[in-house]
Amino acid sequence: MKKYIGIALVLLAAIAGIQSFAAEKPNGAKETAKKGKSELKIDKETLKKKVRTMPNGDTFVGFIPISKDFCVNFPRMLDSYTAYLMPWVDLKEVDETIESRMEGANPVDHPQNFLKTVNQAMAKYACRLKKIPTTEVLIKQRIQAGLPLYWFCWEDDNIWGYMSARTLERKSAKPDEWKKLVAQKLYRPNFSQLKIRRNSSFLVLGYNAQTGEIAISPANNDASIIWITAQEMKRQDTMLIEASW
Repeated sequence: MKKYIGIALVLLAAIAGIQSFAAEKPNGAKETAKKGKSELKIDKETLKKKVRTMPNGDTFVGFIPISKDFCVNFPRMLDSYTAYLMPWVDLKEVDETIESRMEGANPVDHPQNFLKTVNQAMAKYACRLKKIPTTEVLIKQRIQAGLPLYWFCWEDDNIWGYMSARTLERKSAKPDEWKKLVAQKLYRPNFSQLKIRRNSSFLVLGYNAQTGEIAISPANNDASIIWITAQEMKRQDTMLIEASW
């Protein structure tokens, strides 16, 4: 009898040990993602320290490196934007998920559905791309915090040509004089001649508090930056998003 009791105790101890081990073992992909996040999480204070203000009042966030994983189903620079702020995300996996659900989730024709699909693919990584209102106040707050934004907008050849010319003009203007001129040089579309073809996208990298202008770029370099006002952004706006983790 004692023999059987001894065997039962040994079995119970073994089962308890297995249960204890299982409790300590990471709980699937979500726990793995949390561990990766803790190791790779971007410190928001570090982002804030990268913010630089020029003598003319232009304020910019730090440089965004090009992503090592090129994502063919992402619009331009969104893969780099995501990799910069959320480096624990497996972008290749997200890109493949988007491709498998591409119908109705094309970023050019359906940016809202695209964002929903991206967030579903990134759910296990405990982060997402969040839509925020396109206001001057919010944009300034995010830039001051060192957080670049990503902007989907209507592609209008007229406005981008106008903004590019105006950006060149502001380079040679005196800051105090330019502040007065900006209000006079706002883009006013002629809707009867407006040529809207599809959505486009830009990184939002800076602002100027004195003139109320916002710095946007299609390719994240100084040469490609153009300046636009929040008022003009609202006319072209489709969706402004920020990384949330």
